[in-house]
Amino acid sequence: MTQYADTHVFHGYSEWSVNDESSIDDATAIQRRLHLDPDPILLWNRLSKPPVKPTSQLGTDDQTMRWLNVSQGVNYAFTQAADALTALRALYPEDRSRPEPFSAHYAVARSGLESASLALWILGPDDPRHRLERHMRNIIREVNEEDSYFKHATSMGRELYPETFTGSKTDKVRKSQKKWRAARRKLLTQVSEELGIKLNFDSNVGFATIVREAGEHTRMPGATAEFCWRAISGLSHPSLSRGMSAHNVTITRDVPDSPTVTAVVTNKSDMSRTAIETFAMHFRQALELFRQRKLTPSSADVPAGAV
Repeated sequence: MTQYADTHVFHGYSEWSVNDESSIDDATAIQRRLHLDPDPILLWNRLSKPPVKPTSQLGTDDQTMRWLNVSQGVNYAFTQAADALTALRALYPEDRSRPEPFSAHYAVARSGLESASLALWILGPDDPRHRLERHMRNIIREVNEEDSYFKHATSMGRELYPETFTGSKTDKVRKSQKKWRAARRKLLTQVSEELGIKLNFDSNVGFATIVREAGEHTRMPGATAEFCWRAISGLSHPSLSRGMSAHNVTITRDVPDSPTVTAVVTNKSDMSRTAIETFAMHFRQALELFRQRKLTPSSADVPAGAV
């Protein structure tokens, strides 16, 4: 098979043949995982169509959260996970008509893993209070990140477009964002007080925590899922240190009278396989829990400590 590779000393980007047995086995496993049947995207489309029954576990969660309901949050996460899976299939076509990517697939797999893990993390607990607490913690994360984004956008507007971003326009944008944030914090405060849940609006839950705790709802240890997320996060960025430690580095020749060598750097197929299989596992388990929460009556919920 072939992969894209980085070739040193004369840096370049080209195809490179990889023929060792383990890499070929990994490539076969990746193909099988990405193009397996039944298709997770078809399953997601089928599960998403029926409306949520008000008496189901998910329906009751939605009613508790009012207009910040759980369904719309996990639905968006599933859509993004499905899109990442579609993109990975394009990078790894079933007919193997193109070389395996060097590193682009890691960013896509990371997006898919985060999306699937978020849905799994929220839907995972049998205790409805735990589900709702996780959902609210994620909303706090989104609100804080959007707040930071709008502050930067406003500052950029005033710096680059002073004739447009006048004082009155800036105040209008800030007031609109403040109103948006206040409405969400107000509802979160109401719901958390009703449920006896203490929220910290100044602390964001990170995806390391989300992926790890989501992994606990699969057969994969949570620590392993977090390790995978951390590994591919580093490979999603232009990090020479991570690239040299996590890719295959093959020295092709020494340069005479120089500490420099010529080398070929290729993607390590077992890391690609682990990333894609972890994403797929989280996606499938999240879909199964989505099905359960939509169909199971809320009377079957198991509060923590119940016998």
